[in-house]
Amino acid sequence: MAEGSEVQQTLENFYACDRCSFFIAGYRVLHGLESVDRAAEESDGSWLVLTWDRPTWLLLEKSYGNQLDVELFYFDGQCPRCQRRFVYEGGAEGSVAETFRIEIKTRVPVD
Repeated sequence: MAEGSEVQQTLENFYACDRCSFFIAGYRVLHGLESVDRAAEESDGSWLVLTWDRPTWLLLEKSYGNQLDVELFYFDGQCPRCQRRFVYEGGAEGSVAETFRIEIKTRVPVD
């Protein structure tokens, strides 16, 4: 990844917050370094669309302190530190399509 690249700038937006940087670092460990880079390259500039699976679910709980229901169909939360939004949407009934996205937008952490 080239220094100053759009991908690097996207990732740096997460580093300003301790919880969001923990989440992104953990996600990269779980899904590989290239997974976040690829999501950043494919992003619309506002959201990263990431893989939703059990490890991501547990990482989300550990990073942000939310308790997510097993029968979850929709969840719209935010980081308690910087208010970065993250959204999970389950597929329609009978569908397996699930999406998880997290805001890229830079937020300044509150002391």
